[in-house]
Amino acid sequence: MPTRERTAFTTSPITSANANAVGFAIAEGLIAKASDVTAVLVLPTEQGYAIDLSVPEEKINRDRMAKRSLEGRTGCGLCGIEDM
Repeated sequence: MPTRERTAFTTSPITSANANAVGFAIAEGLIAKASDVTAVLVLPTEQGYAIDLSVPEEKINRDRMAKRSLEGRTGCGLCGIEDM
């Protein structure tokens, strides 16, 4: 079963959510380029929107995937980390 990594960030308007989600994945080093993403699904939720990126396994940089739930981009980056 594939690993489901999640993060939270703010974007406005929702029409830019696709580009922001792909840009976030590139900036975090999870993927090398936008064309690595094969599909983007944007779903409304009670808290806003959930954005699911589809990326082939061989295109994902697993070394950059810390085992944590990342809640935003401020602070020291240790919140939610599973192991140091």
